[in-house]
Amino acid sequence: MAGCQHFIAPILGLAGLALAVAANFLCAFVGIEAFKGNLSIKFGIWQLTRWSAAVEGGELEFSESCVQYPEEIGVDSTWQAARAFSILSPIVAFTCIVAAAVSICANLGKTGWNLIGLGFLFAAFFQGLTFLILQSNLCSNDPILEDFESITGINLTINDCQLEWEAYACIAAVVTYVLTSLLMFATSAPNKHF
Repeated sequence: MAGCQHFIAPILGLAGLALAVAANFLCAFVGIEAFKGNLSIKFGIWQLTRWSAAVEGGELEFSESCVQYPEEIGVDSTWQAARAFSILSPIVAFTCIVAAAVSICANLGKTGWNLIGLGFLFAAFFQGLTFLILQSNLCSNDPILEDFESITGINLTINDCQLEWEAYACIAAVVTYVLTSLLMFATSAPNKHF
């Protein structure tokens, strides 16, 4: 019968997957402060934050929402690589979670258990490579802010990209995948005894 430690690996992997999905597919991976720190514009790997203003009850109200990048935004090869790894990591992690859960009932042996652990290391590596976004034109030559300047004529003060909460979720996902892998390497494979 599988011990409790064997159930921890798929559960921990599932926590890492939830963190990775949040980090990869929402719209606050990095932020750029504009207007001398009075406005923070947030960008995700796949989406960006759009601000809306409306007057309600005589007061100006601001709201934000996640929207897809416009098609005319030039996504460079580094940004495309970050996007590819943002898809690859959850796929590898999900496959490992399913394999770890199945291995509790099926006798895969120590080699199979270690291969699943190795898969979690690959998921961690791919998730870490989503940080390539920091080297892309999103952070170095932001086309969205250039469009904003050309439309409004307002010159923005742009600092370097700063990590937002999704980037920290990405770091947590990497750590969780590594811990899952180490747990799998440290424990014996589940044995099926009937």
